[in-house]
Amino acid sequence: MNRFAITLAIIAIMAFGHACTKAEEPAAEEQQETGKAESVRERAERVGDFGDATLTRNLKKNLTGIIDKNAEHTADLEKAAGK
Repeated sequence: MNRFAITLAIIAIMAFGHACTKAEEPAAEEQQETGKAESVRERAERVGDFGDATLTRNLKKNLTGIIDKNAEHTADLEKAAGK
C-alpha cells in the first residue's frame, strides 16, 4: 500500500510539475507593413499604446468641451443676474 501511494505521489508531482512550467513565447511573426518580426508581447504593447493615445485624446476633447460649456453657462447666469 505504501509503495502504491508513493508511486502515485511521484507521478502526480511529475505531472503537475510539467504542467506548471512556463510556456515558451511563440515565435515572432513577420509584420506585413515593415517586414520586421514582431512578437506577441511587442504587438500587445503596440495595441496598448494605441489604446492609451485614444483614451487621452478623447479625455482631452471631453474636458475642453466641459470647460467651454461651463464658461458659457457662467456667462448666461451672470447675464441673467444683471451683472
